[in-house]
Amino acid sequence: MFFREWFAVFCLFCFAASLFFVANFSSNPTDLFCKTSPLSKIQVEVLGAVERPGVYEVEVGSSIRSILAQAGIKKTADRQRVNLKKKLLTSCRLNVPEKNLKKSKKKKESSSSISFMSYVT
Repeated sequence: MFFREWFAVFCLFCFAASLFFVANFSSNPTDLFCKTSPLSKIQVEVLGAVERPGVYEVEVGSSIRSILAQAGIKKTADRQRVNLKKKLLTSCRLNVPEKNLKKSKKKKESSSSISFMSYVT
């Protein structure tokens, strides 16, 4: 008799614990492991053919066009080599190339580059 009573209590405890976990945790198992970042702002370092180079804090999903509007793009910038419509989702470094006014055989054209940095918070 003693074993049956403890077994019944154990079963009730397991049932209650399973109800607790179902109520408090998501039913989608990927939600437990694949959380998106709660950050709503990212840092973008702007270099190259801009009037005000530096680090800008912008909203996640901001376009390169809006970031360059803040930094002030120069007239000598090669706008055709920069994808102004691209949206940035992570912190990065944006290098705006200048037009090659003098064509030189030794110098290769530099292209715009975006390099991603990770910031630990």
